[in-house]
Amino acid sequence: MYQNKIVKPVRKTRDDGKETQAAIIETAGKLIASQGYDKTTSKQICQELGINLAAVNYHFDSREKLYLEVLRQVYTYLLSVTELNELEEKNLTAEQKIEKLLNLLEESVKQESNWKIRVWLREILSPSDFVKKIVTEEVLPKLNLMTKIFSEYTGLPANDSKTFALMIGTFAPFFWMLLFQREEVSAIRAAIPINYEKEKILEGIKNFVMTSLKQFKL
Repeated sequence: MYQNKIVKPVRKTRDDGKETQAAIIETAGKLIASQGYDKTTSKQICQELGINLAAVNYHFDSREKLYLEVLRQVYTYLLSVTELNELEEKNLTAEQKIEKLLNLLEESVKQESNWKIRVWLREILSPSDFVKKIVTEEVLPKLNLMTKIFSEYTGLPANDSKTFALMIGTFAPFFWMLLFQREEVSAIRAAIPINYEKEKILEGIKNFVMTSLKQFKL
C-alpha cells in the first residue's frame, strides 16, 4: 500500500538582515545630515525605524562602525572607483574623460538635498576622527585614478604638483556651489544682487574649467 508523501513547499526567504542594515544606514545618514554625528544616537535611529534598540550594535557592532559605513556610502555615491575605472578604460579622448568627470560633478551639485551630499559637506567643514580611515580606503584609490586622467589630458606627470593643483582648481567651483546652496548661508545668498540660475551657473563653471585646463596642456 502506497502512502502519499507530503512535500512541503519551499519558501523563498528575504534577506531581512541586509534590508535592516540598509534601512539603518539610510536613517542614520538622514539624521546625521540634518543634525550631525554627535547629536545622532543609536536610540534615536532605532526609534525612527521602530526597531529594537539593540539593532545598531547587532548589525554594526557599534555606532562608530555604523558611521564608518555611512561614510563609505557617501564616498561611493559621490564618485565610485568603478565609475572612474570605467572612465579611464573607455575608448575616449582625454578631453572627453575630463568632460564626463565634470558632468559627474555637476550632477552632485544638482543633488545637493541628498543626505549623502550633506553628510559629505559636514565632514569637509568639520572633519571627524573617522575621516582618516575613509580617506585611506575610499579617497586615495579615486585620487590616483583622477590623477591619471588629468595627467593624460595635460601631458604633465601624474606626480607633478601642477597636476594636483589643477585637480583642486577643477573641483573647487563645484564645492563652493554646494556650500552656496546650504540653508545656513541663505541670508548671504539672498543679499547678493545676482540672478541665481543654477543651470546657467553650472554651465559657466564647466566652460571656465575647460578653458583654464586647456592653457596647461603641453
